[in-house]
Amino acid sequence: MRKIDYKKEWSHLYQASVKEVVLGVPTMSYLMVDGSGDPNTSLTSAAVEALFSLSYALKFLVKKGMRDRLRVMPLEGCGG
Repeated sequence: MRKIDYKKEWSHLYQASVKEVVLGVPTMSYLMVDGSGDPNTSLTSAAVEALFSLSYALKFLVKKGMRDRLRVMPLEGCGG
């Protein structure tokens, strides 16, 4: 069984310095929730909960079907 951990594989992206620009970010597929407004609302909380539920369901489907172990990546956010 192969263990796939993109956070380790692409550690330079997750430990980047705030003083340096990171170039060469690979194309990735991802799940996301898009919206605006107060992030502390119950709607945002429900969306993040659904995102994690789907992420872990997909992780176990891949493990069952392909025999690969995927790591669910950490939640990332962008203010703005």
